[in-house]
Amino acid sequence: MKVLILLSVVAAAFALPKEYDCPANSHYDECGTACPDTCDNYKDPPLFCIRMCNPGCHCDKGYVRVKEDVEECLKPEQCPNSANELFVDESACDQPKVIGHCLAAFRRYYFNKESGECEEFIYGGCGANDNNFLTKEECEETCLA
Repeated sequence: MKVLILLSVVAAAFALPKEYDCPANSHYDECGTACPDTCDNYKDPPLFCIRMCNPGCHCDKGYVRVKEDVEECLKPEQCPNSANELFVDESACDQPKVIGHCLAAFRRYYFNKESGECEEFIYGGCGANDNNFLTKEECEETCLA
């Protein structure tokens, strides 16, 4: 009987909702989108997102994520002209091509270290790293300058 009571208490503790400390301009959602709008894609968001119900911190209405993997939320007008303009890290050109885990189809460019050139690829819309440029010119200015 004591074991049954102990198991009930443990189960109840796990069933209670957890408190989350989300950054400014965001809130916790048990079933938020897995393909959030970001500074990279808010002007041309994916038409659909196969993955659903992503628990975690999500931007409040009227805000977008700085990048897919960064929880900071800004108003779209606070985004730089290109998300890469503000957040390119010196090692961006050393990072691998990442097509992303969503199923959109955006034409993007990345720097291929092996060929030493900026090359086109199809980006899925979520989960990019910094080696993801909107134009070939932007890639070349960043990685071949």
